[in-house]
Amino acid sequence: MYVIGGVIDTRRLPLMTLIDCRTHKCRSLPRMKRGRYNAAAGVIDGKIYVIEGFRKRKSEAEWIEVFDLKKQSWESLPGPYPKTSSGCELKTYVVMEEKLYILDSKFCLVYEPKRNGEWDASVGATPLMDLWKYTCCVVDDMLYTIDRQRTLGHPIVVYDPKDKTWRPVKGESLGRLPSYLFDKSEMANFGGKLVILGSNESYVTGDCIGEKGIWCVIIELEKRQGGEIWGNVESLDCVLGDINFLMVRLCRTLTI
Repeated sequence: MYVIGGVIDTRRLPLMTLIDCRTHKCRSLPRMKRGRYNAAAGVIDGKIYVIEGFRKRKSEAEWIEVFDLKKQSWESLPGPYPKTSSGCELKTYVVMEEKLYILDSKFCLVYEPKRNGEWDASVGATPLMDLWKYTCCVVDDMLYTIDRQRTLGHPIVVYDPKDKTWRPVKGESLGRLPSYLFDKSEMANFGGKLVILGSNESYVTGDCIGEKGIWCVIIELEKRQGGEIWGNVESLDCVLGDINFLMVRLCRTLTI
């Protein structure tokens, strides 16, 4: 796992640390040229692209930095950079089809390293921003997120970057999941399956009687004819019980 940047008080850090989960060891890697906090980061073609996460200055020569995993060195990429960018903290980001999708409260951009570092601002005019939330993950180059308002009639929706449309993740077992799994929750890709961690703050809720704590649901995904995506609940378990409250937040790390 590559842990990039950070903040102490108000000072943003240019650090990067490698954590080897097999040997339980960590070591420092070469520093970035700019201190960054909550930057966008994605692995594309053996390189880690790190974008924004700092306060803007007149000169933004290091707005994008790239870490070459083979050479173990950083380089800065030249502009032009999109004028819509705030240069500070981003809402969320994902990698799909070797492109880095970046979401802020006011804009959505796509960065394409393989096309000479081109930016695509037109994605902001697509439905992508309509349902894209912080809680999200990518499976098979498709973006999954939670729609608490159930705009499409289902709690989980998926965005296909090919046809630029949202569609619901269908399944009877998904409709029976307790509501707390969709509030203050986090989502991750677990071997092609969806994992959602949610906090149950009481022993009795409107739709579930169960142990107070952090609950985990694993959802198996299935693609059907016509482009439909169906989900089946594989398991639902309390993984950290007997706690008053815990805001779940997955670490912003990269796994190679």
